[in-house]
Amino acid sequence: MPWPIATGTHTAGSSTPFRGICNTSLMPRTSAMCYALTPPTNPDIAVANCMPRPVPDTIRSVYDVILFGFEADVLEIRLVESFGLVTQTLLIESVYDHHGHRKPCVWKTILRHDARFRKFTNVVSTCIRTLPKGVRVGAAPVDWQYEAWQNQKANHFVGRRVPEDSIVVYGHADEIPSRAVWLKLATAPSLGPLPTNVAITNLRGRFGYAHRSPFEAHGHPYTIGSPLVTRKPLFKADHPHGAYKNVWLVGGFHLTNYCYAGSRVLKEWTATEARPDQMQQNKPSCLSQVTGCRRSAIDAAHRVPVHLPLLLNCSLDRYPEWWHRDDARLKTPCAKNRPQKRRVGGTQGRAHASTFS
Repeated sequence: MPWPIATGTHTAGSSTPFRGICNTSLMPRTSAMCYALTPPTNPDIAVANCMPRPVPDTIRSVYDVILFGFEADVLEIRLVESFGLVTQTLLIESVYDHHGHRKPCVWKTILRHDARFRKFTNVVSTCIRTLPKGVRVGAAPVDWQYEAWQNQKANHFVGRRVPEDSIVVYGHADEIPSRAVWLKLATAPSLGPLPTNVAITNLRGRFGYAHRSPFEAHGHPYTIGSPLVTRKPLFKADHPHGAYKNVWLVGGFHLTNYCYAGSRVLKEWTATEARPDQMQQNKPSCLSQVTGCRRSAIDAAHRVPVHLPLLLNCSLDRYPEWWHRDDARLKTPCAKNRPQKRRVGGTQGRAHASTFS
C-alpha cells in the first residue's frame, strides 16, 4: 500500500523575509543561484521518515522526463512524490538559460552530491552544451528557441534511454503529478487513452490558494493541464497546456511562483518570463520581489483544500516559504556552491566545469 497522503493546509502566519540578507538591495544573480541550491537547514535525517514505502507490484515502466534549470527544492518534492514508482527520472539540463547566459548544469555538478538527493539513485541527467542556430545570445526579454532546442534534445534523449513499451511523463519541474497519479500509471491493470495531460492544482506560491489559468485541464477549473503523459512510441516533447479533453489523471501541484528569495530572484534573472535587462536597469530590491511574490500568490486567488505533497505533509518546516514564512537559509550569507571533484579513473571521471556568471 502507498504511504497515506493527508488532506489539509498549513496556516501558520506570514512574516517579513530576513532583512539581513534579503533586504533593500538587489540580490545578484550569483547570490540567488547560491541560495536556490543551498540545502534546507533542518536535518536531512528527519526526512527519512517521509519516504513512501516500496511498491512491489508495479506492472509497467514509467519514465519522468523533466526540463530542469535550478529548482532544487521543487525537485526534491517531486522525487519523493514519485519515489519507487518511476523507472528513471531523466533531467534535461542546459549550460544556457533562456537568454543565452551561461549557467551550470546543477544536477551534474552540485545537486547529486547533496545529501538530500543521494537516496534518489535512479536520476539521470543530460547537459545540453550547444546553442540552436540563429539564437540571440543575451536575448531580452526571451528567445523561445532555447526551450525549443531543449525539447528537441529531449526527443533524442528519450529515444536513446527509454524502452518502447514505457510510459513517458514530460514537463517542467514544477508540474508535479500526485503520488496517486504515479501509482495509477505504474500499477493500474489498464490505462485510459493516451496521450493526455494531468489536471494539477494551479498553486502560485502558497498552499491553499489556487488561480485560474488559460491552460486549465478540460473540466477542471483552478488547474493547469500539464504535464504530458504518453506512450514512448507516441512521444514528442511538447507542453500540452490543457490541450487534451480526455482528462482521466487528476491530482498534483503546479508549484510555480515559489517566493523563497533565492528561487524567486534567480527566476527573474534566468527564466522565460524574466527580463534581466530590467533587473539591471531598475535594480528591484530582494525584499520587494519577495513581498510582491507573496501578494500575487493570494490576490484574486481561490481558497482550496489540497492534498499536500508527501514531503511537505510530513515535514511542514522543510520549505516554509510555501506558507509565506521565513526560511532559515536566509539568516546567514550563502557559501558559494561549487562542483564536487571526483576521482579520475575506474567508473568515475573528471569533474564537470561550472560557472555562475
